[in-house]
Amino acid sequence: MNLTGNGDRGFMAYMENEVNKNQAMMPNVRESLDDCHLRYYKHSILESSYPTFERLHLKSSEFPHHALIGWTDSDGTVKWNCIGTLVWENFILTSARCTENENSVAPAVVRLGNSDTMQQIKIAEAIRHPEYREGNRQHAIALLRLESKVEKRATFVMYMGNERNTVVKHYNHPGYREGQYYNDIGLLKVKDRFVFFGSFVPFCIWHDTALPESIIELTGHGRRDLNHFSLHNESVDVFEPQNFQLTARADVLPLDNCSYPVEFSKNVSRGLTEEHLCFGNEPYLVPQTCQQALGGPIGGKVDKFNKQYRYAFALNSFGRDCGFGHAAVGVRLSTHIDWLRSVLLPDYRKDSGSVHFLNSDLEENDTCRHVDGTEGLCVDVARCPKIRYDFGANRQVIFCQTSTVICCPYENMVNETSVYGRELDECEDRYQVNRARANEKVFETGPVGEDFPHLVVIEWHENRNVKADRSCRGTLISSKAVLTSAKCLQQRANKPLVVKLGMSEAAPVLSVEDTVVHPEFDGVSGKNDVAVVKLKEPIDQTSTVKYPACLWTNQTHTPFEMIQLVINETTDTYVYPTAMYHADCAALEVGLATNQLCVDVQPPNTVVSVGDPMFWSEMLDDGSRVQYLVGIMSHTAANGRLVIVHSRISSYVGWIKNCHFRYYKYGKYSIIKPAFGQPTYLREFAHMAAIGWTQPDNTIKWNCGGSLIWENYILTAAHCTEDHENNAPDVARFADLDLFNDTDNQYAQQLKIVEIIRHPEHKFRARYHDIALMRLEHNVLLHDTVAPACLWTDDEIRFKVLEATGWGDTGFAAAKTPILLKVALRPVDNEQCIQHYVNLRGLRDGLHANQLCAGDPRMDTCPGDSGGPLQVKLLHNTRETPFLVGVTSFGLACGLSVPGVYTRVAPYVPWIMSVLKDRGEAVTEWKFQPQACALRYAQYREFEPRVVLDKSDDMEQVDLSEAHLFQTASRQLATIHWDGMENASTPHDCFGVIIDESTIVTLARCARQNGKPPSHVSYQGTAANAVIRSYIHPNWREGSLFGDIGLLKLKESLDFSAEFQPACIWERTDLPEPEFFVSGRGLLELNLIDVEDEPLETGAVPGTCQQSPGGPLEREIMRSGRSLMYVYALNLYGRDCGYGESALGVRLAYHLSWMDSILFPKQIDEDATEPFIFLNSDLDEGDTCTVYSGFDGVCTRAVNCPKMLYRYSQNQVVRFCSSGSVLCCPREDVRNETDAEWREIDSCEVASRDEGKAFNPYHHMVTIVLKGEELTQGCIGTMITSRTFLTAASCLDGNAVLEYVSLDNSEVPMIVLMAIEKVIVHPEYDSKTKRNNIALVRAVNRTETSFGKTPACLWGNNTHTPFHLNQIGLTEEQMLGAALAFTKFNSDCRRTFGRPLTDGELCVDVEYPSDTEKIVVDEGTPAYWIGRGTFNYLVGIASHAAPNDSSVFLHTRIAPYVGWIKSVL
Repeated sequence: MNLTGNGDRGFMAYMENEVNKNQAMMPNVRESLDDCHLRYYKHSILESSYPTFERLHLKSSEFPHHALIGWTDSDGTVKWNCIGTLVWENFILTSARCTENENSVAPAVVRLGNSDTMQQIKIAEAIRHPEYREGNRQHAIALLRLESKVEKRATFVMYMGNERNTVVKHYNHPGYREGQYYNDIGLLKVKDRFVFFGSFVPFCIWHDTALPESIIELTGHGRRDLNHFSLHNESVDVFEPQNFQLTARADVLPLDNCSYPVEFSKNVSRGLTEEHLCFGNEPYLVPQTCQQALGGPIGGKVDKFNKQYRYAFALNSFGRDCGFGHAAVGVRLSTHIDWLRSVLLPDYRKDSGSVHFLNSDLEENDTCRHVDGTEGLCVDVARCPKIRYDFGANRQVIFCQTSTVICCPYENMVNETSVYGRELDECEDRYQVNRARANEKVFETGPVGEDFPHLVVIEWHENRNVKADRSCRGTLISSKAVLTSAKCLQQRANKPLVVKLGMSEAAPVLSVEDTVVHPEFDGVSGKNDVAVVKLKEPIDQTSTVKYPACLWTNQTHTPFEMIQLVINETTDTYVYPTAMYHADCAALEVGLATNQLCVDVQPPNTVVSVGDPMFWSEMLDDGSRVQYLVGIMSHTAANGRLVIVHSRISSYVGWIKNCHFRYYKYGKYSIIKPAFGQPTYLREFAHMAAIGWTQPDNTIKWNCGGSLIWENYILTAAHCTEDHENNAPDVARFADLDLFNDTDNQYAQQLKIVEIIRHPEHKFRARYHDIALMRLEHNVLLHDTVAPACLWTDDEIRFKVLEATGWGDTGFAAAKTPILLKVALRPVDNEQCIQHYVNLRGLRDGLHANQLCAGDPRMDTCPGDSGGPLQVKLLHNTRETPFLVGVTSFGLACGLSVPGVYTRVAPYVPWIMSVLKDRGEAVTEWKFQPQACALRYAQYREFEPRVVLDKSDDMEQVDLSEAHLFQTASRQLATIHWDGMENASTPHDCFGVIIDESTIVTLARCARQNGKPPSHVSYQGTAANAVIRSYIHPNWREGSLFGDIGLLKLKESLDFSAEFQPACIWERTDLPEPEFFVSGRGLLELNLIDVEDEPLETGAVPGTCQQSPGGPLEREIMRSGRSLMYVYALNLYGRDCGYGESALGVRLAYHLSWMDSILFPKQIDEDATEPFIFLNSDLDEGDTCTVYSGFDGVCTRAVNCPKMLYRYSQNQVVRFCSSGSVLCCPREDVRNETDAEWREIDSCEVASRDEGKAFNPYHHMVTIVLKGEELTQGCIGTMITSRTFLTAASCLDGNAVLEYVSLDNSEVPMIVLMAIEKVIVHPEYDSKTKRNNIALVRAVNRTETSFGKTPACLWGNNTHTPFHLNQIGLTEEQMLGAALAFTKFNSDCRRTFGRPLTDGELCVDVEYPSDTEKIVVDEGTPAYWIGRGTFNYLVGIASHAAPNDSSVFLHTRIAPYVGWIKSVL
């Protein structure tokens, strides 16, 4: 179902005219201001509160320019005895009689605004009219000058009477000018969001130029007594001069008949335009009856979705008497929609030409990153409708190789699907019979009932006689799959067993084959709260009313009004929530993700359960309805109790349908995974103990929890050592997650408690030192499901999230859970926490330092969890070991979002050790250290999640190549040394990264210590190299973390190979992958694990990994088909390699310019000569002239004299005639249009000679035959024009005579022999050094195209050279063959050839794959680049091989010789 296609931008028009709100669609991203009826649908407006006859309706208000004038008494009180008017920013106009009081005292202060908006400013000067006389009423006028200007810019707004909101930002239209009434519009952003309700709703903005009504309503203010309604003939006996707000009605008038008051003409110098709205009434008003409220709305009521909304058509701009008598004018909002949208919806760009990025290095199916950082895949645009829609909306997108391949986030990808995936795609066309049967029962007024076709129940019990204590509801989405909430599934440790096709106990059940929780599900935030339950057998639709719902797949729009199932203990019905914009909900739910959907649920007391589905129903042509699953309930928004957060189904369709692409980002090309299988156990809770009291009837009450910390000792809370009857517990049970069911008893161990040791300072009447030990009758049997936890011994708790587990109550006044549950909590400062426990008994001294608070708004520990662990899992040996941070002590009633209090473990470790040692246990301080404890039980711990490939009831598959840590050090890592400053026992604290043959990048602090540079570096084990120079960033200061970067230059150049290469520097600020490798050091014991006798490693327990300062943060990156190591940054600061808390690195991209200045200093050529250019403006084209040699020439167009153009390019003397395009050319060098062979070179790319053909070197290659005294030899040549061939000058050395040029056509059995006219060897060719090793052979006649030969294009770019080339050579059978080659920097080849290379030389490295035939690269053999078009470019011709490396060749670089070639043709 894709009602809006792929993002039809005309769809808003569809919504505008569609009356039926049930079919309205809401875009997922707000892109228009014309959506007020959608955003505020639940509010609309109440009925009018004033009669419908044309009189003024009155509301209270005040003039913003009125000022009270006051006199300050000796006691500081102010008497406000006069009123004035603000006429300038710092002047008040008032009566001259107000400049003194009866005591001849001048006023001191003025006040503007009311008590909530008051500005009070002192009076600096009173200025009376010069002709005013005391006692005379003439000229009784005065000005009061204020000490400071009145603040004109709004600082706050008032609304709803006395409600106030601070203005935080102002926006003026960029076209507005002071004193003019054009573009007179602005926006104010306020600090706090307005909370709307039934009588307080926002105005909607009218978008069309045509108004829905010819009568409008405007806001104004006037005297109360002049607006008093009288419906009788009696006179109005009231005198109320106060001003207050009112509403007036007026007619819309045409602009050409708008008789506004003439005094405003100067402010509309261009007259009225389309942005103005003219309105008025014929009758005149008594003065002060009504004045427009400037900026106030001019609008009316509009019906949408059968509700009324107030729309603002314009804002009051200028006029008088509210348009009565003389017309008034407003500024239309519709003409400024684009500007309003640019401010209010900054992500929406109508005609912005939004920048799009093209990454030509990324090919189809490469991993990529979308503009927002989301990971994705390069796919054909047809497979990503969401991004195609974004492109149509001018939002930024990432293109990969071409404009048809885009970077698509995984969640938005439309994939090729399996059989069951196709069942989802074809949902609308299936189940017609089922729909016809169910239509009468679906979505009527509740109850939902047993026959609802898509709803099922997921349970953990197969026995129907056992009442389900906990279950989840799900939605049938295919014949073998149910979609539900991941949070609901994870309420129990084991997977569900059955799916019940109905709500009643008699409903048929199907067995569960597997459950798949979204891999990125976050239980704390509720993100990615989806899971799929797979059935062993498909449903039998002939025996049940159940059939699948369709999935809502549209990723750009969401139905506006939907149908929410509400099923709980008191309710069984439907409600109709409306969708909310993401931005509107973000203020209520922090960290809202795009794959979450907010809906507004009415009525307010509606309780929606986790996992309950939300549908949209579409009427088909045949009258049947299709139900689309749009969302499943995840949680209630934290700050909005009426707002429900759903998992947005359209974001997960690709994940549901296709497993391969779901885990594509974890796939590898050629790495063999060291995967293995082993039995599955519930290792996560191996230390958890249930502490029980045996009752007289031999039943056991499990009222506390504890943690196994030694093989026969439990750590728990001291208040768990007695129950309310002062009885001590006597039994502990392990490896049993469900205490009231025997389905998981296979590994359970139950032991007697033989001794209880409370902390000696604990008192039951207080809440301090709430910790105790319990000794068991004997050691537990160590197993994956039963093993001690470790103790966190550090006083610092640096973990952001902790876990608590227990069998306690599940809520306030709720029953205990028989299933072991866990909650994620965050530490809370004791100062903040104690506020909740001020009056709690037992806390006379407040909270001690030995106590810790932790909590979460949505989760908590409860009674029954006491004594249980507050823990953190730490990584080592690819395993996770639980470390106890605290013991659950006490709290308020659970579920109140109040943090609980826990006893810290670290302060009591000495006491714990002493208790165990006193009872004969072999306790040492080392055994309680994190490293020792983690190693002691490593084999029993659960694997870190990222290495687990698959997990079923009895087996789990593990891929250890995904481990966080591994033993292999970075090949690019170098250790930095100082002679005499270190010894074998001193750890190396400075490292660097090898970035080329002689350079190491490191930290500035590692480039010099105590003013001394390093002496040498070591790398690759024992190899060493002396440091000859060090460089430090000029901005670095000792002890600073800014500019902390340096460079080291080595004495000897390094030799690289396939096993040892430098790191490339990642040059961009954005990272291609969020995960990278950090070089570090750690204890070997914590990083080894034996699996099938192969040592592997990982780690993160304290001491396991410490960063290597200056070492690389790097990752292999695939570029141009090859994977190379790229270094993003250097290790700068942190601990534990960034595990548990963040570490810092210094990005190299930010310092590239400095590194470039050191490594590639710009050379200044002091001897550079400028060309001598002579211009004779008296000479026109065709005139006789004198060339540089003194011979006669002719003035001709520069393009017809390539020889002189070449001289000019070589900074040699040329003479120009009348202009820079006409020069003096020797007559013999003038080329005309017909015989200018060199023009073929310039026009090479115009004709598509090889269009549609694969690369074939025979098309350009010839043999130049030379005859010697004893034998005939051949040189390889390349056709560059129809009769000119290019070859190596060295091939023509010697006494052999050129015979002819042989054209061998591989496609036709024909050889053509061409006579040679002349040979042109470069004049500066050096036969010893092979410099300028280039020559031209010119035939007498041109080559016919029928001979099968076409000229190759010459690569003419002098600044850049293609990287990948096709190098031509000869096979053993003397046939032409090609090998892949790549260019190298000349500086990198200097050591290879033993001399500097010139600009006319090119270094090429030829690869010979093992599966291809090796070719011989001889003199003159060309290297081509296959361009993006249809042409082959000649980039270089081979000169000779390197003396010590047969794969590296020195070529003559063609680009510098193009000018010379054209000059001699």
